[in-house]
Amino acid sequence: MSCDLCLQPEVKVAPWTVTHSVCWAMYAKDPKGNAIEFFSDTPWYGHQPFLKPMDFNIDSDTLFAETEVLLRDAPGFQQLDDFHKNLDKRIPKKEQA
Repeated sequence: MSCDLCLQPEVKVAPWTVTHSVCWAMYAKDPKGNAIEFFSDTPWYGHQPFLKPMDFNIDSDTLFAETEVLLRDAPGFQQLDDFHKNLDKRIPKKEQA
């Protein structure tokens, strides 16, 4: 995609920002209409599917605090480190063929 396509004033697509509990995501479309997803991991886990709109036009401390408030009562909410601690007990070992 050439940079001049990005600057065309008739191409206006507002990004959509959300949390999926395990990550923050921004969805947008490029000037040709292709979907684009940008994401960053969070320090939390929550059962999927999970999707809550969020405003990313805030400082990072507020983003973390507001995300945790949204997730606190969500099914499966826990620190991501805690989720990984006993993963081997929850997922059966692969059988040898």
